[in-house]
Amino acid sequence: MRRSVKLGSVALLGFGIFGAGLLANGQDKKDDAAKTEWKEFKCEEGRFKVQYPGTPKETTQKIKTAVGEVTLHTFMLEMPDGTAYATMYSDYPEESMTGKDPEALLDGARDGLTKNVKGTILKETKIKIGGNPGREFVVVNGQITILARVCAVKNRLYQALEGLPLPKSKLLSSFELIESEKK
Repeated sequence: MRRSVKLGSVALLGFGIFGAGLLANGQDKKDDAAKTEWKEFKCEEGRFKVQYPGTPKETTQKIKTAVGEVTLHTFMLEMPDGTAYATMYSDYPEESMTGKDPEALLDGARDGLTKNVKGTILKETKIKIGGNPGREFVVVNGQITILARVCAVKNRLYQALEGLPLPKSKLLSSFELIESEKK
């Protein structure tokens, strides 16, 4: 079990890159993504395609894990309204995954992300993506909601994340009891 958490360190560090920008952005701007045309982004090297409401910025980062050094490839787009979109992948050394249950890698990704943002898992579903084991889950921490899909393909971990700032609700912040209802 300890190994699954270590394998999830890429998810934890990957979200550190992703989440820092999201938390720093303003939350009171209009939803620009809803008004933007979504276009297909294709990553030949990563062997995936996804849609973004703009052009993501690519970064790579070397990360030391319990099973060796791993390169995290991140494709991130931050919107003016505080919403952030990221697709990431990382390849673990093949020998570290031989005979291992891919569910451990998925558990580590989920747990790493949740721990990194000090969040709580609201919902989790086991899924298949292209016939490969995956998870879809929602994490909240009081400031943001993260929608995530992770997928394990042999020794590769894919992560697709959407971070949404919690809306500021005029209704909720204005709710008060009138004098006659106060105890």
